[in-house]
Amino acid sequence: MRPNKKIKEMLSSLVKDKERVLIIDERENFSNWSEFKCLTSDDISKLQDNSFDLVVVNDLTNINSDFLSQLKKIGNKFIILSSFVTNIAEGSEQLVENITKNDLDSIKFLDNIIDKRRVLKRKKLEYVMLEREDIEKSTPSNLFFNLAYIQNLKRQVVEKEKEIAIKNKDIETLEARISQFIRDLGNSQKTKEQMAKEIERLKEALKKLETESGTVIRRLEKEKSDEVSKLKEALKKLETESGTVIRRLEKEKSDEVSKLKEALKKLETEKEKEKKELLEKMEKVREELVFDFGQRLKEKEQEINKLKEDFERRKKELEEEKNKLIEVKDREIKRMGKELEKFKSIGWYKLFSKISKFRK
Repeated sequence: MRPNKKIKEMLSSLVKDKERVLIIDERENFSNWSEFKCLTSDDISKLQDNSFDLVVVNDLTNINSDFLSQLKKIGNKFIILSSFVTNIAEGSEQLVENITKNDLDSIKFLDNIIDKRRVLKRKKLEYVMLEREDIEKSTPSNLFFNLAYIQNLKRQVVEKEKEIAIKNKDIETLEARISQFIRDLGNSQKTKEQMAKEIERLKEALKKLETESGTVIRRLEKEKSDEVSKLKEALKKLETESGTVIRRLEKEKSDEVSKLKEALKKLETEKEKEKKELLEKMEKVREELVFDFGQRLKEKEQEINKLKEDFERRKKELEEEKNKLIEVKDREIKRMGKELEKFKSIGWYKLFSKISKFRK
């Protein structure tokens, strides 16, 4: 239901503190009314008990016992604004199992606020909807479709009722004329024969009008009964089609689940295969690394052994050179000693000794 001035005036008159008014609105039509709190039905479970004095529910098709139980906790008075949920108001024991009659009496079901004509239509429509015991089992979308179809039929019935009302009004007019004619008899100067003929004519006209009205009423009642039968048949067909669609959807859902399970199994197999291949590749790489490391280690050991051999060989060569140098030094020392002995023997030694002492 769309927001309008009448709704706002009614809410303002019912509750003094506007902050204590909650509007539950799935379509958020009332969200621009900043003076009232506006939430969706999913949010009411988070509210504390007795949070509001007045709770307004707008256009909900999923009203059930759990939802009404939540409403009872958060508020004291309730108004439900909707054009297709009033089947809860009567015959709702199957749909609302945990709500007592007193609870239902505390909830007002209104349609477009204070529009008595539509409320009257609503009650008749409600009776037609509740003739079938299984109507509460319909889904909200089916219920909405059924209501639109019923409303169309109802408009036709109302037009027929208007025709009957016109006929009844004609009868009342004719009766008034007869009454006026009888009242005027005392003052009339007509003869008894004329008055008798006039009365007979009026009676005949009244009889004919009553006959025509009765025929019209019976025809309209038959048409109304036929329309109700058609409606019942349509509802039965709709329920059958809905059941077929539900079973088809359940089968498709089951097939889809089987496909998903098969795909998951296939994916797990592929993952296991990839894991196995990856482990084999890792093992092969590890073996190659171990072999390569062993080869390099062997080459390094060979290089070290070669360096050791070169070192020993060089050491031996140096030792031999050292020994040769020592031999050369010994020979040179011996030669110099012999030269010195010769030098001492020639007498020059004494002269150099004196020169050396003189210099010192």
